Amino acid sequence: TLARLAASPGAARLNALLALVTGFEAIILGAALFALTRDVDRDLAVIAFACRLGEGVVNSISAAGSLALLGVAAAAAAATGASAEAHVAVGAYLLRDSIVVSASLFAVGSAVFSWLFLRVRDVPRRLAQLGVAASVLLVVVLPAQMLGLVRGMAANLIWLPMLVFEVVFAGWLIVRGVGERAVPVREGA
Repeated sequence: TLARLAASPGAARLNALLALVTGFEAIILGAALFALTRDVDRDLAVIAFACRLGEGVVNSISAAGSLALLGVAAAAAAATGASAEAHVAVGAYLLRDSIVVSASLFAVGSAVFSWLFLRVRDVPRRLAQLGVAASVLLVVVLPAQMLGLVRGMAANLIWLPMLVFEVVFAGWLIVRGVGERAVPVREGA
């Protein structure tokens, strides 16, 4: 609630910092995955990178929202009557769950990058297939969650296949990396 937030502003500041860090992480990871997949299909790699860039921007904007919420909480603590009610309304708006937008951008970008890895076979086929399946599950279910059709535990369980994929994929890239590809030299490059 706003009163709790006004009493301990450090939580909002930490939340803003973490949102900013995840924004940069999404952009950096998107750029790295673009570099690994651009020679497979540049157009699809650009689309996937654009999704991850959008995810990073949305996360970074939520950092500003967290700091704005801190200001609203402080003002609400000092306000009375109709002014306090207005601050509570603004606070409720800023507290709304908007993670689905960022998650949807993540899911589409992940689906495209996973598809590109499946096509080029830089990672084990089953791993790339898991990435495609986990991403497509999110692409389908997240809009349903946005509409209020998926809630509660189901909204959390849909992330389990992605968790498995992300952890195994990260381990694979760290330990094995991707092999050298015979890529033709582009004219004018």
